Amino acid sequence: MAEYHRRVVVLGLDGASFDVLLPLMERNLLPNLSRIVNEGVWGALESTIPPYTAQAWVAMATGKGQGKHGVLDFWKTPSDRAGGAIADSTLIRSETLWSILSRHGKRVGIVNVPMTYPPSKVNGYLVSGFMTPAGRSDYTYPSELRSRILEVVGEYEPDPYDPVSPSQGLLDQCLHWVRKKEEANQSLMREYPWDFFMNVVQALDQIQHFFWSCLDDSHPRHSAKRTAEYMPLIEECYKLVDSIVGQRLSLLDERTNLFVISDHGFGPAHTWFQVNKFLSELGLLVLEKSGQSPLIRTAAAMGLTPRRIKDALLRTDPLRLTQRLGRWTRTAWGKRLDAALSGQVSWTRTKAFAGSPTIEGIYINLKGRDERGIVDSGHEYTELRDFIMARLSELKDPESGATVIEAVYRKEEIYEGECVSLLPDIVFSMNQGYMPRDDMTASEIVEPIPSLGYVEGKHRPDGIFLAIGPDIGQGEINGARIVDVAPTILFAMGLPVPSNLDGRVLLEAFARPYRDSHRIEYQELVEGLAGSESNTAYSEQELAEIQRKLSGLGYLS
Repeated sequence: MAEYHRRVVVLGLDGASFDVLLPLMERNLLPNLSRIVNEGVWGALESTIPPYTAQAWVAMATGKGQGKHGVLDFWKTPSDRAGGAIADSTLIRSETLWSILSRHGKRVGIVNVPMTYPPSKVNGYLVSGFMTPAGRSDYTYPSELRSRILEVVGEYEPDPYDPVSPSQGLLDQCLHWVRKKEEANQSLMREYPWDFFMNVVQALDQIQHFFWSCLDDSHPRHSAKRTAEYMPLIEECYKLVDSIVGQRLSLLDERTNLFVISDHGFGPAHTWFQVNKFLSELGLLVLEKSGQSPLIRTAAAMGLTPRRIKDALLRTDPLRLTQRLGRWTRTAWGKRLDAALSGQVSWTRTKAFAGSPTIEGIYINLKGRDERGIVDSGHEYTELRDFIMARLSELKDPESGATVIEAVYRKEEIYEGECVSLLPDIVFSMNQGYMPRDDMTASEIVEPIPSLGYVEGKHRPDGIFLAIGPDIGQGEINGARIVDVAPTILFAMGLPVPSNLDGRVLLEAFARPYRDSHRIEYQELVEGLAGSESNTAYSEQELAEIQRKLSGLGYLS
């Protein structure tokens, strides 16, 4: 394979879904994506379980699931969530695609891929993306590259989006930063040599979280008036992204292949599943009543639940800050009110508790593993886990009668690797329209997502996979997974594939001549890496800013 000097371009479209793209293609609004569908290969790309940005892009980069690559969530470990220890690139325990390519002497350009901050040393350059703290200047490798980017585009932010609430301003912001970042991308591609170039466009994820009801007329919040107001700008964003696809198509030659991928798909979000309330109703999560003030206990005796008190306080905001400043103000107030209104968890009586919403799981409070564990391993653990799984499977929406949970798993059924012990004991996938939440003041297990400023769309498992080029076949393919992307790219570049990956080479994506003249070579490597010791110190302000952005996307209650 060494005689073939192949180049690969990867364009990542965060959250892109064929549910949105195909109807736009049918209206001839996305000619460049349509060209790939007609001339190349395309199909759904199965994401991680659960399908969230942090876990999924790292799975793409490493060819491994989170049990091996170590990024389980937006936090370093489940216990770090309360303390605000944010996950970053130093947490990754496996070699990334750009590290492998650098090791083989390939020149790489990596721009705006999530979970790449702090930037690692590569044979080429790296500009970090989503989850880079605002205001940081150390987001490039080499460090002097930042000055060159600013010379070219004037302003640059690796993670610029501020998801306060759905508005024209948010759409204008998306258009502005997609243009700015693409200006930087094209300058970097022209100025610095590369064998592999990859960038991720984050804007579609932002748009779909907040404007899904405009894209989906079956959404409970769909409004013809609102759709007419916002759709021109929404479609402009999609057409702008398609023009970037067109620029990448212009790079194709006899030795360059193009892959267009997303980390997950999208669907509607209209109903919360309050996981801690579910566990509380089962008697498995217990709150200390003594943690509440006498005033709150008196109100509760009068039938005023903590959630009702919280909602009333937010509704009667005397300065109308929640309306003026949007989603984050409500989130900040809500967190403070949660602390005041709900008692502390009684760990001596709690047998199970929710993981974060973006880990979609439940932990058993296990002796010997958890600091305040009370459940014995063995028979008690097995029986309790089976009980919770059965109740999850039976859970119905009291309003619609719909099943809330799509699937329930034991963690060892879907994960493997040295990080499995850190993952939830029970993992669940939500049915269409439902989104997990861990609000301690919730009054109902299943409740509508408020309409003002909250998300309308959520991640779904099926992302997109498209490829075109001299070595690529034609037609629809099935069964592609996000962990298959890294080994497939290595094969496309004529390089050996590490033998310890969870993914496989998507041979069906390649044209017959390339498959016949190339065989997959495997390289034995040590399973996993120790991960880097993070020397990245985040200020309280930076942590708050990252948490604010995650809150705006519905990832924090």
